[in-house]
Amino acid sequence: MLAIRASDNSMSEAKISSGDIFLLEQTEKIKNGDSVLAIIDNAPVVKKIVFTENSVILNSDSKDISCKPIVMPKDFKVLGKIFDIIKNENAKEGNFLPPPPVAPAPPVPPPPPVPIKFTNA
Repeated sequence: MLAIRASDNSMSEAKISSGDIFLLEQTEKIKNGDSVLAIIDNAPVVKKIVFTENSVILNSDSKDISCKPIVMPKDFKVLGKIFDIIKNENAKEGNFLPPPPVAPAPPVPPPPPVPIKFTNA
């Protein structure tokens, strides 16, 4: 399993926003329409995959017309498919902040001593 943080909104229609974290299963069992992680020009990309007779098409899931499909050869390999998304509730307009720090729990006192009764057996 891998975890990758989204850095843009190219998958906004799939409810993936900048700052969210994808959980990825490394598998070769990929079907049409799966959201996958691929490496294109040494950069990780998350796209919806479509298999055609001669190629593999990686599509953004966004209404933004600047997000163009990426066409790859038929034997193109992906690193895995997304099986879950952890939403970053602190994300605002493409910027994300870490969650606020959590105070450590106070120490737990030891239990009181239990009296031991000795019996002659």
